[in-house]
Amino acid sequence: MLELRGVEVGYGRVPVLKGISLELPEGQIVTLIGSNGAGKTTTLKTITGILRPHAGTILFDGRPINGISPVEAVSRGIALVPEGRRIFASLSVQENLRMGAFSRADRKQAWMRQLDGMFELFPHLAQRRHQLGGTLSGGEQQMLAIARALMSNPRLLLLDEPSMGLAPLLVEQIFAIIRDLNRRGATVLLVEQNARMALSVASVGYVMEIGSIVLHDTARRLLDNPQVQAAYLGI
Repeated sequence: MLELRGVEVGYGRVPVLKGISLELPEGQIVTLIGSNGAGKTTTLKTITGILRPHAGTILFDGRPINGISPVEAVSRGIALVPEGRRIFASLSVQENLRMGAFSRADRKQAWMRQLDGMFELFPHLAQRRHQLGGTLSGGEQQMLAIARALMSNPRLLLLDEPSMGLAPLLVEQIFAIIRDLNRRGATVLLVEQNARMALSVASVGYVMEIGSIVLHDTARRLLDNPQVQAAYLGI
């Protein structure tokens, strides 16, 4: 579904992505792990058109999407759940979800039906549908950010650090939701510092260091890899 070939990105003259390549088959969870500053978030921003690559090719369904706008990325079926959630704090839960469907051509007819589906998937949000987003707990805000992205009915879901700042029990809940979404057919590219959790749900993993992909293997093999264990798993 998604392929990056030799993608290079920088901020001004400072290189950030140094010719990275990765593949994401349809229906799978692929994770990108690495330390802070490795270039993981930059990778997601480049896929969604927030940043433009200086070199290389990004293919979605076999078609180049280099330099598309974020609006066009959403219209093609790519949705980003950003780091830090970025919900609309002054809007209610229901209004946040409605904003997620804004780009859909059929939004007037479909958003209420889609809304019911989100409340079924996230019952905590159903109980708080009229509550302001800024008053939700951290875990509820993360659920809202994921649900808002799903309101656009994406084919590819990009998740940027979904466990950040959450208590261990909430982390388990968020990753259970990711597994459930994948069982329902979602294709997911997961950026996550919690390498153990990320590799436990993914089928394939990429390890990024200082703007380069340094390891690529099945998630199970990466969990057993001594280099990964020492650097990211605390073993």
